Amino acid sequence: MPSLISAKQVLLGYDITKPYDPTGKVNRGTAHEFQDYAYRLAENLNDLGHLQIYMSLSKKYPKYLLDRVYEFVADINEDNRGKLFMWKFKNLRQEFDFERNKNNFDYDYVLKNLKNLRENLSSQIIKKYSNLAENKIIQFLEFNTNILDSKSKILVYGCISEPLVDYFLQKDVKVEFLDISKNIISHFKTKYSKFKNLKFISKEILKKNLKNECYDLVVFNKSWGLIPLKLEEDILKKMLSSLKQGKNLILSTKIKDEESELWRNYDENKNKIYEKFNERKNLEAKFNKFLLNIVNDYSTPEETIYMLSK
Repeated sequence: MPSLISAKQVLLGYDITKPYDPTGKVNRGTAHEFQDYAYRLAENLNDLGHLQIYMSLSKKYPKYLLDRVYEFVADINEDNRGKLFMWKFKNLRQEFDFERNKNNFDYDYVLKNLKNLRENLSSQIIKKYSNLAENKIIQFLEFNTNILDSKSKILVYGCISEPLVDYFLQKDVKVEFLDISKNIISHFKTKYSKFKNLKFISKEILKKNLKNECYDLVVFNKSWGLIPLKLEEDILKKMLSSLKQGKNLILSTKIKDEESELWRNYDENKNKIYEKFNERKNLEAKFNKFLLNIVNDYSTPEETIYMLSK
């Protein structure tokens, strides 16, 4: 039985100047164009030791992108041009991926990018929302004090802030805080570990088991704007299944004349963030579809906060 050989061995034994054997048969290793291209690229960069990486790149990304990167390093007199190639490729790949996915608003894609951003910037996010003046939800609750009592059970999804946690502590209510960032959840678990009426859970809202839960209040704290438009009704349906009859749901969003969603660069490191704008008429039509009454609403230049009753 002949011994097995690796793809690397096949390609390393392939003469790129002789794609056919003497009988006219195509040599092994050139069944796909991307393989031939990857081998040529690795050889020209004197980096055949990382051939499999070039294979993966040439299969996943268009040739013009890799050509553009190669042009950058082709004339550089360095022994390790492969390392320079990978550095340049990383930068150009970010631009390419951003352009390719600028209209990708699938929830899994949005969630993946949002989670990465919140993990990487967790300390900055915690610091930003530690300012009481930043938290309009607290101001809104202060105007609607009758919706809470000592027996209330509350679910908060989105930006956890120390002022909001402290506010609920003063009310002596039971609260579950959900955030997709493990770093943010870890911070609050440590800080408020002695308070048994507070739970901090790292979980995405659609994966939270709400089958046996009954909340007196559900709050979307700066998180509704991160839910893609086509998924809004699914989220409402899930949350309402766990909300007691006659109780309230609070959400904040950005309102514009037309609904829209987009990706924008967040910082100089080219982190990107999903941003959504609701059109008031369309959003309120969704509330009506689920028999949600608008009890109160409050608008600032930055956001509109709705209090809805089931």
